[in-house]
Amino acid sequence: MKLDSTIINQVNHILEITGQPYQKYEPMGWVETDCYKWGNRTSLQDLSKSIPPKLKEAFQRFYSSMQHKIESDPQKMLDEFFAKEPVDTQTAYANYLKLQKDMTETTLPTPPDLTPSLQLQQASERVLKLLSQENFRINGTFDMEAYLQQSDELMNAEYPELQEERRMLSQKLFDYQQQIQSKSYQKKVTLEKVRKLLDGKMVVAYRTGIEWEGTSSAEYETIVLVPSEDQFDVLRIEQTQGNNHPLSNEELILFLEQLDQKYGVDITGATRDGLEFYLKNIPQGEDARSLGQELLSICPDLGEASVNFPTGKVCLWWD
Repeated sequence: MKLDSTIINQVNHILEITGQPYQKYEPMGWVETDCYKWGNRTSLQDLSKSIPPKLKEAFQRFYSSMQHKIESDPQKMLDEFFAKEPVDTQTAYANYLKLQKDMTETTLPTPPDLTPSLQLQQASERVLKLLSQENFRINGTFDMEAYLQQSDELMNAEYPELQEERRMLSQKLFDYQQQIQSKSYQKKVTLEKVRKLLDGKMVVAYRTGIEWEGTSSAEYETIVLVPSEDQFDVLRIEQTQGNNHPLSNEELILFLEQLDQKYGVDITGATRDGLEFYLKNIPQGEDARSLGQELLSICPDLGEASVNFPTGKVCLWWD
C-alpha cells in the first residue's frame, strides 16, 4: 500500500519540509519501504548515501562475512576489520565514524556550569559507596524515594560545607530541565499536529527516535508516516529489538500487543534499539509495580529507574 500524494502534500505544508521516501536498514544495505519521512536533521540514511565507493564495498564485504556469525560486539568487529584495510579506506572509515558521532549528539548537551567541583564529585563518590552497602529494595522493588532521602541526609551530615554548591547546582539543573521540557513539548506538538491532520486515515505517524528524562536520541525530530492501520508495523519497519538481552523483534511485538490489550499502547517513537510509547490507561499500586518488573525483565538497562508512570510515558532501550 502506498501513501496517498494528498497526504504527503498536506504534511509537507504543515511541517514546511518536503517529505522523502524512507528506507530501512538491513545488513546488506538500505531497502525501500512504502513510508515517507520528514526531518531537517541529517539521518543515517542520508549519511550512507555519501559513503565513498571503496568504503561501501568494504562494508559489504564485512557484512557478507558476518552473515553466519553471532555479533557479540559488532563495533569492535568492525574496527578490527577496517584495521586490516588499506590506509585510504581506514581514513574514509574514520571520517565516517566522526560524521556519525556528530550526527548522533543529543540536541541539548549538558551545560558546563552543571559540572560539580572536584571536591563535590569526590564527596558524592564516598556517599554512593556508603549507600551501596544498604538495601533499598522492598518486595523486590527499588525504593528511589528512600534512596534519595538517605543520600541527601548523608551529604548534609558529612559535608555541610558543600551545601551551598549543591543548592546552586540544584537550581541550575531545575532551570535546565525547564528548557528541555519546553523543547520536548514543541516536538510533541509537532507529532500531534501531524496525527490530528491524519486522524481517520489509514496512516501511522511516529518519530525515528526516543526521549527519556530530557535526552533525545538521534533523529528524534524526524517523523515517519506508515501506510497502515497497525501501529506495530512501526516496530517491523525499524526492526526494533533488544540485541543485548536478547529479545527478538517478534518477541518485542508480542509483548507490546499483550500490553496493548491490558492498558492500551500508543507507539510514538522507535529505532532499531529503542522504543517510546504511552500507556492509555496508567496502572496503579500493585499493577504498576508488576508492570515495572515486567519492563525490567525485557529491558535491564532501566536498572534502578522508578517504576511509577505519572504521565504514562515509557521508554525502553538496548545496547
